[in-house]
Amino acid sequence: MPRARPLLHPLVGSRPVDLARTLTGHGGVAFDRVGQVGLTALCSLLNAPFAWAEAVRTRAAAAGPPGEPPIFIVGHWRSGTTLLHNLLSRDAQFCFPTITDTLRPHTFYPSPFEFVSRAILLHSLPAVRPMDGMLMREDLPQEDEFALAAMGAPSFFNCIYFPRRMAQTFAEEVLFEDLSPQALAAWRSALTYYLGKLARLMPGRRLLVKSPAHSARIHELHRLFPGARFIHIHREPIDVLASTRKLYRLVLPLFALQPYEMASVEEHILVAYARLLDALHAGLGGVAPADKVELAYADLVADPRGALSRIYGHFGLTGFEAAWPAMQRMLDEDRPQRGSTDAVDREFARRQAERVGAYRRRLGYTT
Repeated sequence: MPRARPLLHPLVGSRPVDLARTLTGHGGVAFDRVGQVGLTALCSLLNAPFAWAEAVRTRAAAAGPPGEPPIFIVGHWRSGTTLLHNLLSRDAQFCFPTITDTLRPHTFYPSPFEFVSRAILLHSLPAVRPMDGMLMREDLPQEDEFALAAMGAPSFFNCIYFPRRMAQTFAEEVLFEDLSPQALAAWRSALTYYLGKLARLMPGRRLLVKSPAHSARIHELHRLFPGARFIHIHREPIDVLASTRKLYRLVLPLFALQPYEMASVEEHILVAYARLLDALHAGLGGVAPADKVELAYADLVADPRGALSRIYGHFGLTGFEAAWPAMQRMLDEDRPQRGSTDAVDREFARRQAERVGAYRRRLGYTT
């Protein structure tokens, strides 16, 4: 049964000027989405004074490098990045954005009024993610890509919100191809400011950041955060394609503000997979071996303790034994759902085996 569209769009945490720029810069919205956009704009307008107050309060605090270099989890969508992020987040040495932080990037700092928008947002969220049934809890980590979109910066989620020009948006806002210098500067500023705010809110903790879109931006991340570490998690490409089609099939009806055709989306999935993996491979090639680690999703599922312990050992991190019980509880509560794609998704993926053959070989999924 199709899920009902939420009343509040994920862009609800935008400032009015950013929302207007995002809407106009991506080709506007369909007539049947005007009501949802109108409510989003009203909430944005009502929230504007609180966003201004938080900016005044945090601008100086968020300046400068955020303590220890961040750890970035990268890999294509549906490769296990969320599971890994959830597990590592149980270690108290890390800080990370939550769902209420990413959807309210300008107003998530504690204040006498912050609880109001938090409560409204949490009430509007589903209990589980529509594409895989994984939990959506207030204390679990979320990817900063949501925040970038709400801040008016280049973001993968603009491909979801504005699918009419999905391929062009992906090339510009994920791969940074033909992106204007002004837009690239806006992305750098938004990311460093947002992560700086998070780090200052939780001093002494190391940033743990996950976004599949960052897979194509490793050169930029390394320049912005010298010494950053990278965990690349990968999965059998055929399974990834099937799960990615399910992701678009279930998420687009909820959040797309423009019409789209599934045939065009399917072609985009294939092209984007190859281009993201190529960019990821090139980016990791410039990272020192001590600052990167590769992990197979199957290994994480089969032996989570061994896989996570290897990450800690590779990066010289302490505290794994103390954190493991909380990670184990996380696994018990939210076991990854395997084989949950529909037949139409699996058939689509099987037809693409030849097109992704080179990536299956590169990642070690052929004998």
